[in-house]
Amino acid sequence: MTGPQADIKLINETVSFPFDRVTVDRFRETFPTARWNDHLQAWTVPGKTARKRIESWLASEADRQPAFSEERGRDAFQFEPILSQYLQVVPTGFKIRTPYSREVVDQLRQIRFARWNGPEKVCEVPFGSYDDLQHGWKIIEEAAKRAEPEERRKRADARKGTEEEAIAKRGAKERRKHRLPFPSDNLPPLYRPVATTTYGIVVITEITGEFVEPLSISERHPQADAEHI
Repeated sequence: MTGPQADIKLINETVSFPFDRVTVDRFRETFPTARWNDHLQAWTVPGKTARKRIESWLASEADRQPAFSEERGRDAFQFEPILSQYLQVVPTGFKIRTPYSREVVDQLRQIRFARWNGPEKVCEVPFGSYDDLQHGWKIIEEAAKRAEPEERRKRADARKGTEEEAIAKRGAKERRKHRLPFPSDNLPPLYRPVATTTYGIVVITEITGEFVEPLSISERHPQADAEHI
């Protein structure tokens, strides 16, 4: 049997930016609890307001960038433009609006100084980050097309009655529970950031004491067994 289930809050955000020691020092001063994620090649910042704080910091850092980086980005776009229904060119750079896709979000977060504009529901990228945008655009656009409602409906219709659909439903049901299995003899601390392989950095808010069979959660938590998660 695995140990009690822990209710969690997913409150981690990621950010990447050009590396230099001064910028990193400024970042670490602003986000002392941030941790580097080798897999994502980005910093992970915990906290309910992490995204808002990151966006504010990115805006201030973008203002520090030399003018030539903006000019170089403008020239690169003029020489080899991205033409897409998802991309709009504005005086300060680019606005990207796509259907929601986790893959799109992950790709955009790897673009230096990209930031989310909540009121307009677009991602804004300065001209100075055009090289990054161009490098990842194929993945972004393909993922956006797959996320279009009509494409989603086609895939859903094709999955009806299949084992794939059953697995997806079980996975969605488990995700909505926002829980993680832990060994009963190694419980996590409450209300403190904890690194996990399933959700990244999370904060455990409650330990319910519920025991589960590893097989019942193996699809969502394949690492769970009788001894450890």
